[in-house]
Amino acid sequence: QFLYFIERHIMTTPATQSTITLNNGAAMHRLGFGTWQAKKGEVAAAVEIAIKAGFRHIDGAMIYRNEAEVGEAIKKCIAEGVVKREDLFVTTKLWNIHHHPDDVEPACRGSLKRLGLEKLDLYIMHYPTSWVNRQKDIDDITDETMMPKNDEGGTHQRPVPLLDTYRAMERLVDAKLVDAIGISNVTLEQATEIVKGARILPVAIQVECHPCLPQTELKALCTAHGIVLQAYCPLGIGMQDASKSLLQHPRVAEIAKAAGLQPAELLLRWNITKGNVTLSKSVTPERIAQNAATPAEPLAAEAVAALDEFGAANPLRVCNPDFFFEEKGAIFGNDAPGSF
Repeated sequence: QFLYFIERHIMTTPATQSTITLNNGAAMHRLGFGTWQAKKGEVAAAVEIAIKAGFRHIDGAMIYRNEAEVGEAIKKCIAEGVVKREDLFVTTKLWNIHHHPDDVEPACRGSLKRLGLEKLDLYIMHYPTSWVNRQKDIDDITDETMMPKNDEGGTHQRPVPLLDTYRAMERLVDAKLVDAIGISNVTLEQATEIVKGARILPVAIQVECHPCLPQTELKALCTAHGIVLQAYCPLGIGMQDASKSLLQHPRVAEIAKAAGLQPAELLLRWNITKGNVTLSKSVTPERIAQNAATPAEPLAAEAVAALDEFGAANPLRVCNPDFFFEEKGAIFGNDAPGSF
């Protein structure tokens, strides 16, 4: 079945090799490889396999605590001649404890050091939330420093206006530490505030996006300003039990069968068809190879319509942490259930 999957796509352009032009003129690959939840000791091998399978867009974050391993894999693939640095599009993210303008550049330099890179293709504000910074130095990465939780189940805040943080990120572009900046996990109101106040527009807005959370309003904002919407959790697998995910839903299986596709490919291509850059994730070699073979070709209109109809009737948000504020409460409220 695996060989058939690869054979069937051999004559199509894989989404890992197809690119979209950003508002800064750079090219971003339509299908990227995410490193969230990749365990220590697994991520270096997974990133190496992904690059050798065809992935060129690597998405990481400081809070994933695996930047050094991601960097090891990149260094190895470059040393072996698999890729050149300029072939890759590497993203990492600014964590919540580094929102004060004085902390932004040191945080970026720390990520560059761990990754073993001189410059990032994209640096993203991970969440629009600012916490206290208790680090002794930039390498003081512990549960206590990364997650400064209080006794109420929330997190100690350090209020910093979003635009102050974003403007410090703009200065990273000026300093040639990063080629582009972006934002993530924002509401429409927060994204609009940043877009209106930006000197350098974000090239991307990264949010959870799939048929049950299509992010229609944010997508319209992106389209109006030449910003790419990046979709994480495209299979509807996030913080909940994977068996209750979008990927496992019987209706998705029915639509996939009618389209002659596997459910995972169907869901990845739904986002690609919508014009979104899509982030897949796996540490299993076979699944990485299957994802890498996903074609950039749009889905048939019937499959898109069926998924849109299903999603409208079944709202779902699988990534909605409840400890980001002083008081315990879901960051996105209760706009959608966390599982089916």
